[in-house]
Amino acid sequence: MLLNISMIQLNLIKFLKSKIPKMSVIVDNACYEMNDGVLYLNIFENNSIYPSVIYPNKTKEWHLFSQSGNPLMSMLNRSNDLPAIEYSNGDKEWWYYGTRHRVTGPAVIYGNKHYWFKDGNFIKMEINNGL
Repeated sequence: MLLNISMIQLNLIKFLKSKIPKMSVIVDNACYEMNDGVLYLNIFENNSIYPSVIYPNKTKEWHLFSQSGNPLMSMLNRSNDLPAIEYSNGDKEWWYYGTRHRVTGPAVIYGNKHYWFKDGNFIKMEINNGL
């Protein structure tokens, strides 16, 4: 989902962020900035390799950024049939341009529950009992 914010809000956010001390961290050859325990990819590029955000519990997210590179103007997205969210417990979600979407399988896997979505619309849910 794209955020709609005013220039005043954006300038306020930039000002407040400039007052927070930043710590750079290298993870898998990518440079991240740490803020409140959350790691943010230092260079806002659209890629499927490095997660945009890594949370303290090791949950990872991949985002598609606007052409301006503004991290506030991003949406969940990952290409090549890879999940855009990888939870630390192994659950996964596939997002395409800000909506849950996957053609080759379920777009959401929470444990043994599989949820199919197409273009953000729920299709069906199945429980995989491993049989």
